Amino acid sequence: MVFRILLALCGAAAAVASVLWIINQYRSDRRLLVNAYIGYEPQKPQIKFLTIEIINSGKRPIRLQGIEIDKSRRTSERPSESQRKQIIPDKWPRTLNEGETYTVIIGNPLFSELFKGEYRYIFVHDSTNKRWNISNRDIRKMYKEYKKIEAEGRSAPVNRR
Repeated sequence: MVFRILLALCGAAAAVASVLWIINQYRSDRRLLVNAYIGYEPQKPQIKFLTIEIINSGKRPIRLQGIEIDKSRRTSERPSESQRKQIIPDKWPRTLNEGETYTVIIGNPLFSELFKGEYRYIFVHDSTNKRWNISNRDIRKMYKEYKKIEAEGRSAPVNRR
């Protein structure tokens, strides 16, 4: 009798561990890393732009649909056009396979509007309508760098980690 109870407990523990492992594998299958940097053209330092780097670090292909820049993070209500900008780069929608990187360069006038309009959230949408965001820390660093550049009246350095 005790053996059967012990065997049932071991079976239940193995089932729970198996379910947790499957959930972990599913969550790690689809993963994007999104980074952003302020840069400039070496030949023309006065021309600044925003570089968004998208990396598929998951194990399955992800189809990218567009980039959204918001003033507010709220998604329950439909934001007005003054609160949100939709960017669809050339050759999009685009599929990123495992380990692939894609870089989007946002130039003027959208670059200037982005930083003067105080947009705070940058998202990449995939085909399942999941939003992959640039971290708040990176966005704060970009704003500080932009304000520093504007105050000094100089060109932007290439900001790579």
